[in-house]
Amino acid sequence: MPDPAEVEAAVRRFVTAARFRDTYAPARMTTRDWQGLPAPISARFPWSRESLFIRPSNFPDLSPAFDPAVGVAGIRPLLVLGDGITTDHISPNGAIRPGTPAAEWLAERGTTRPGNYGLRRGNPEICARGMFDNPLLENALAGGRRGNLAPSDDGGLVPVWIAAQERMARGESSIILAGRNYGAGSSRDWAAKGLRMLGVVAVLAESFERIHRVNLIGMGVLPLSFAPGEGVAQLALTGAERIDIAPQAALAPGCAMRLRIRPKSGGEIVLSARLEAQSQAEIDTLRAGGILPQILGRLLAEAA
Repeated sequence: MPDPAEVEAAVRRFVTAARFRDTYAPARMTTRDWQGLPAPISARFPWSRESLFIRPSNFPDLSPAFDPAVGVAGIRPLLVLGDGITTDHISPNGAIRPGTPAAEWLAERGTTRPGNYGLRRGNPEICARGMFDNPLLENALAGGRRGNLAPSDDGGLVPVWIAAQERMARGESSIILAGRNYGAGSSRDWAAKGLRMLGVVAVLAESFERIHRVNLIGMGVLPLSFAPGEGVAQLALTGAERIDIAPQAALAPGCAMRLRIRPKSGGEIVLSARLEAQSQAEIDTLRAGGILPQILGRLLAEAA
């Protein structure tokens, strides 16, 4: 059996950058047509405001949705959902249907064939407008009707995007109430990213799918779980309540978050919800407002 010094000498001799270049070079070979495509060379990507497929997002500009030292008051449920809500309910990949906010945004820019949400995943304007645009979605606030619907300020039903914009224009935050296994299905980044663009500060559910829970934290959205035996039905929540998340200076993995729920009829319900963060690294990401502001802040600090 060779000794460590002999192994180290062999590695220095044979594991070289040239070997890696020679090994992976064939995979980099492309067609003449591909090589002929114009490609800008610059330190920063030259975004085109005319593109309907790839557009810049405003994620790094978003301030933290939750300040632990202050808390959040007056949050309103945007959707009240049941068990097994999948990422395809939240951020569908299917066809962009006529008359939806996403289709109208494209039509205003001269597009008559909108395609599908998967095709336009690089366009935050489309994906944000497409949040919850699933014809099978059942929002308890929609009076028994299925689809992309939420209550508007005038008491009617409008697409979730429009209802969220009305609230954000008044400086109000939203919360989503759900049952068990929220975020099941394939890992879909927009199922978490889109919530931030809807002004959602937290999801309060009975349980979360593992990967989606991590993605929520990555976007600075609080994943909160009901205590065992509690839930929307058990607490007789209607979605007309206002919810306050109390300040929590000692934010920590799995800590108890105090919620004060104020029904429209009066009185209040005080809950202790569990913050479904499982490490200090996830807590740091939540404090920063998400992984993108966290990375941007780190880079700016290093450059200072």
